[in-house]
Amino acid sequence: MRSVTEECRPDLILAGLKGRTREEVLRELASCLVRAGIVKEEDLLVEALLAREDLGSTGVGDGVAIPHARVPAIDHPVLVVGRSTQGVDFKSLDGKPADLFFLILTPDGKTGEHLQALAQISRLLRRAALREALRRADSAESILKVLKESSEEG
Repeated sequence: MRSVTEECRPDLILAGLKGRTREEVLRELASCLVRAGIVKEEDLLVEALLAREDLGSTGVGDGVAIPHARVPAIDHPVLVVGRSTQGVDFKSLDGKPADLFFLILTPDGKTGEHLQALAQISRLLRRAALREALRRADSAESILKVLKESSEEG
């Protein structure tokens, strides 16, 4: 499987999320996928993401959340990146607000791809320097550049 960051593009990056709650952020990220023509049913996607959050927060700490779902409407993994300047209570494991969001969608029935995509993003985001570079990036294009360069570094 290719890196999920390789497939990311500027229209799938929201550098200035407006949402103040977990549901508002998930809706913004889902709306981005609808605008990009990747999914058609925003409400169904938000419901799936909230159902996953009910199982346990995808706020992994250090200001990062990795909401994810498997959906039947796609045929390859998709990554949407969002950044909030104010931070959002995402019920993160460390109790701190999340400001970097990496929404991963994978095809339904492709558990291996789903786990690989989660592992790839988790590995990247362990690096404090990368998280800080993403926070300093001032546009979707600069966020994408940081991600692609970081992904190439391994």
